[in-house]
Amino acid sequence: MPGMNMEGRLLTELRTVYSRQQVRTVLHREFLRATRTGRLLSLVIFEAENELDGRGMRRLGRVLLHNSRMTDDIGWFDEHRMCAVLSDTGVPGANAFARRIGELARRRNIAVRWYIYTANTAAPDGPADDAGGAAARGRLAGADLPGEPSLSLTIADPVDTDGDGALSRSTRKIDGHAVEAMLPLLIRPMPLWKRLIDILGALAGLVLFSPLMLVIAVLIKLTSRGPVLFRQQRAGLGGRPFTIYKFRTMVCDAEQKKPLLRPHSHQDGPAFKMADDPRVTGLGWFLRKTSLDELPQFWNVLIGDMSLVGPRPLPLDEAAACAPWQRQRLCVTPGLTCTWQVKGRSRVTFDEWMRMDLQYIRRRSVLYDLKLLLLTIPAVLLGRGAY
Repeated sequence: MPGMNMEGRLLTELRTVYSRQQVRTVLHREFLRATRTGRLLSLVIFEAENELDGRGMRRLGRVLLHNSRMTDDIGWFDEHRMCAVLSDTGVPGANAFARRIGELARRRNIAVRWYIYTANTAAPDGPADDAGGAAARGRLAGADLPGEPSLSLTIADPVDTDGDGALSRSTRKIDGHAVEAMLPLLIRPMPLWKRLIDILGALAGLVLFSPLMLVIAVLIKLTSRGPVLFRQQRAGLGGRPFTIYKFRTMVCDAEQKKPLLRPHSHQDGPAFKMADDPRVTGLGWFLRKTSLDELPQFWNVLIGDMSLVGPRPLPLDEAAACAPWQRQRLCVTPGLTCTWQVKGRSRVTFDEWMRMDLQYIRRRSVLYDLKLLLLTIPAVLLGRGAY
């Protein structure tokens, strides 16, 4: 036993408190793993009730390191708060862990409050759902487990299915502490370099293509009845709805006819796409094949609803129907083009499309964005997968 204790102390000393960037990387990785496999995942954020100096925060960090499992990741959530990423741990286990950390911190004259976030949207149905995790936490922390009433709580689905498409920040309580969905925490603000490229690119696109856009607008008016532009609500950053603009390529009542045509969709998953969509006009077929119908979206990019490069925004109903692991694409600003556009578009499965979007999120950089913009040119000219 002494040898085991020494080994445990040595392993703890070898562990480190992660930086904010390292925590974000771990959180994205573990969230994707949890939502794809159904494994439990919780995040507990600790905040000092009174402002602590560097020494006080280091003491809190040591409390977290010495009272967590080797599989837990401890680090800085932001400049003033620390957190624990708890794999294979549901809300009851996370609550037992947080209560124990709060008690140990109090003994060191550190008063903390905590917030619990879960990656698992299914509501626990009594203590059995996390019995193993909660019991393990109880043994680890030496704390009494929360009673059965505390375990009966509902975790809101991170995507609001009432129609606005936004990621839910609905709060529930367990032992008086807030429990929220984790996905909104993963939202990544747009880097300054990306916004600068978007503004310059959108302005250049609007100026360069304005004569062509004028010609297209006239042709639409001459060849079919209805408005020049098609407007639709799409899921943007964080799932927030925004109005996307496209040149109209279909008949005016296309949206009303969509439910009848959905069984004939050639795209699997929630997305709807038909190679021979009867709603498309003659001119519309050409515009869609050449992606010229997307030109008005330079305006969406200019005003900040979209980016030149990013996951393509889905209609609200399709975004709400995505699997939990696929919703991580909502953590970045949607774009005009992305990996999906240059690798076949409608020729790939919906799951492959979503994986490409998540791959982009992990690899996003100045060089990668420029590479995708360049690869989009031949993809558009050749009309690969477009209909």
